[in-house]
Amino acid sequence: PSSSAAARPASDAAVQPAVPVSVNPASAGELDAVPGIGPVIAARILDHRARVGPFRRVEDLEAVAGIGPRTLERIAPYVTVGP
Repeated sequence: PSSSAAARPASDAAVQPAVPVSVNPASAGELDAVPGIGPVIAARILDHRARVGPFRRVEDLEAVAGIGPRTLERIAPYVTVGP
C-alpha cells in the first residue's frame, strides 16, 4: 500500500512542470512546450507581445486570439508573467 501511495505524488508531479514558463521572455519553442499551447497559439502570443507589450497578468492572455476562458484555465498552472 505504501508503494502505491508513494507513486501517486510522483505521477502528479509529472503532470505539471516544476517551474512555470514566463510568457514575457519566452520563445516560441518554450511556449509551444506548455500543455494547451501549440505552435499557432505560441506565435500569436509572440505577435501580441510585440504589438501590445508585456503581459501584466496571466489573465491578459485572453486577449490573444484562440485563448478563451477554457484555454486560459488549462494553461494557467503552467505559465506566469513574472521573471
